[in-house]
Amino acid sequence: SNAGTDGTLEICPGETNVPLSNGLGGSAGNGGSWTLKGVPVAATVNGSAVNDGDIYVYSIGSGSCAATAEVTIDLGTAPVAAVISDLEACSSDPIVTFNSLITTPASELGNWEDLFGNDIGDQLNPGAYPAGATFFITYAVNSACGPANTTILVQIDASPNPGINASAGY
Repeated sequence: SNAGTDGTLEICPGETNVPLSNGLGGSAGNGGSWTLKGVPVAATVNGSAVNDGDIYVYSIGSGSCAATAEVTIDLGTAPVAAVISDLEACSSDPIVTFNSLITTPASELGNWEDLFGNDIGDQLNPGAYPAGATFFITYAVNSACGPANTTILVQIDASPNPGINASAGY
């Protein structure tokens, strides 16, 4: 009998009905059974019901033909979106670095994107937009366990105009 080889099953908290056999290496034979700490379990697991580091044992065959292999659970974590302030800038302001707007970092590094999902880098030149322009940008975090996005409003205001220098003749 062939139980395959020991391996790791990467699973996210939100995944359901994931076959434990996905964590086996080699060519495991069909018809075996699974245990966790010696207790029989189903052949599939849910991310919300496993613990990181759990070791499931696959057994197949009997007697001198018995074989086993272990699958260790690698439980990922869902990403956490960043907390970011909206941006209000004057058209005469210097270049703004978007990352300076992040008040609480995301769980992983992300990218700044326009509404179409295009990477727009980390800087904005307010002078490149007309006064009154408003638009949204997104800080997108992608991980093996899914996305976590934060969208903010960008508003470009007209620069103040103090008027013309003049002297009053008295």
